[in-house]
Amino acid sequence: MFIQCDDCRSSWDESVLEMDQAAHQLVQEEKFRDEAIRSAVLIALVDDNVSEPEIQSLLELSDVLFDRPIDREELGRLCSIARQAGIQANNYVLTVSKRWTMQQRLLALQGMFLAATATADDVSPEKLKMLHSMRDLLELTDQEFEIAIDDALNYDIA
Repeated sequence: MFIQCDDCRSSWDESVLEMDQAAHQLVQEEKFRDEAIRSAVLIALVDDNVSEPEIQSLLELSDVLFDRPIDREELGRLCSIARQAGIQANNYVLTVSKRWTMQQRLLALQGMFLAATATADDVSPEKLKMLHSMRDLLELTDQEFEIAIDDALNYDIA
């Protein structure tokens, strides 16, 4: 049997009713981290080419930015699944970001920006266009978007 949340409309196993608030928040935070990493991976895949600098950036930002380290094997699986399923970054982010807090939206944007600009001298037009579309998808003002990008430049990611 499943229960549907009145706020986010997600379906949950009925055992969720027995969770305490702290456990629930921990589960939600872990879910966000996974979704944010997937969002960054999808941005890296926008031009269908993931370079070695992008791989290194994704591995580091999963650890440093999202506190959810992944290895090359897991990253490869995420890329393969996304490619095989034809998952588009904008559709994915639009779907999952509805339950994110503003702070999580800004953090996810920073991860996507860092993944897209890992090869700063050769950022594809497709990635730039997708990054700009994230402002509207994440329901950010121009100022919030610019501040998040500026703050992302302070992270020491490959």
